[in-house]
Amino acid sequence: MPTTSSSRTLQERPSASPVAPGIDTDLCAARASQHNGCPDGKGSKGVVCYAGCGPDILRLRNDVVAAWHALEADAPLDEAHDIFSGGVTGVRLRRGSIVADPRFRNPRAGDFRLLPSSPAVDRGVRLGYTRDLSGTRLPLAGKAPDAGCYEFRSSG
Repeated sequence: MPTTSSSRTLQERPSASPVAPGIDTDLCAARASQHNGCPDGKGSKGVVCYAGCGPDILRLRNDVVAAWHALEADAPLDEAHDIFSGGVTGVRLRRGSIVADPRFRNPRAGDFRLLPSSPAVDRGVRLGYTRDLSGTRLPLAGKAPDAGCYEFRSSG
């Protein structure tokens, strides 16, 4: 069964954290393993899938990954509706995914809520979740859930 990541916000850290054979996430878990935030680090890596990566190994949906190298893989993986802030190597992004600044409110202070101009707003697909990490109903507004772990709210 593939490792699945859905509706997460991932911010970089410099050291490795293996989570499954062939997958190295380099993430700093800050809350409930769905909210990740760490200081910037040159040379850091977000999601790395190697030694035989493939769609049966890793599936990504509605993720926001921010790192010096946001995504690296040695083969195609199952990925869609994600935002990668940083380099992408060895992977052709698929349906609804882009490389862009996710435009968080204040990532250095651990505030990964989205600004109104964020490309993560309405980027996601429905995955069966009814609330985001803060308890906000999904989708709050718009045509689709937002990528990342927080649904955009115009206030609060």
